[in-house]
Amino acid sequence: MVYNFLKINFSSQELWLLTEKCIWWPKTSSLIVSDLHLGKGISFTSRNVYLPPYDIQETLGKLKILVDKLEPQRVICLGDNFHRSNSYSNFEEQEKDLIASLIKSVPRWCWIYGNHDYELPAGLEGEKLRFIKEKTIEFHHSLDNYTEGNAFIIGHYHPKYTLNLKKTVIRKPCFAWNKNILIMPSFGTYTGGLDVHHSAITHILGQRFSIAVADTNPVPIQFYLDLS
Repeated sequence: MVYNFLKINFSSQELWLLTEKCIWWPKTSSLIVSDLHLGKGISFTSRNVYLPPYDIQETLGKLKILVDKLEPQRVICLGDNFHRSNSYSNFEEQEKDLIASLIKSVPRWCWIYGNHDYELPAGLEGEKLRFIKEKTIEFHHSLDNYTEGNAFIIGHYHPKYTLNLKKTVIRKPCFAWNKNILIMPSFGTYTGGLDVHHSAITHILGQRFSIAVADTNPVPIQFYLDLS
């Protein structure tokens, strides 16, 4: 298995931050992704905003490549898996079949509920959970149930780092973390993001934290932010 990744130690666990905006947890053979927002294109089209409805195929296609190459024992999806709780019912049969095939290709597939999909489809296979707690880490969609001192990996905020150059602005998805909380970038195709300087993120992480810009080569670029 050859992948471009940044190795970090978080809550005494070795995690690999992949350029593909996901995490590989080698000790448990787990692939962790967040905020797929499957069906966002359909949702926008229903409101007369005509985005090409191909985000489902693209997001699932990228996820399938990772599953095929990494062969995880478990996939953890950190909430907002679907853009709306009723998104799945509007999918084409081939899209539902691809989801089913992905789930069956992994020994354990875990869906964590999000604020966009506070209900998950009855016919959707896989484990449906509010959160997962394993070893020293808890996996949630957001910090609604945060206990001080515990280690959380969450999604929800879609963190991005903005670099302002003279004639252009570059915005890149990123991981952001302090000692106890790690926020993942969104894996979905049509998802935007919140700048890491935003008060919603600094309220959680404080004024000093690490980030790793995700889709850079050969590995995610890590640096420390001090906003104080």
